[in-house]
Amino acid sequence: MGAPKKCYQLYFSLLFDIEQNFSEMSLAGTIPAWFSISATNLCFSEKHIYTLEVLAAVMNQLVEQTPLPTLLMRTVIQSIAMYPKLLGYAMNILQRLINKQVG
Repeated sequence: MGAPKKCYQLYFSLLFDIEQNFSEMSLAGTIPAWFSISATNLCFSEKHIYTLEVLAAVMNQLVEQTPLPTLLMRTVIQSIAMYPKLLGYAMNILQRLINKQVG
């Protein structure tokens, strides 16, 4: 079951990579924000796929990206809303960002 979880993590992370690649190619704004929001909402609607463990791994991957994805905090908030048990993990993520002095 490890392979499918990794695949779902990759898909979610790719959504953020698309945004980053367009930004790097000076095409920022070419993909409207609603597209990224709709795509992440689609992931969140698949609760049987995007489990607590998968979303924790996704948040961990996203917080390590440079620059941080625009929708990182929205993803963290939606993850907590979906799985309140992720609150402690999300606090850890925020602490890591503070330690990196992200503002």
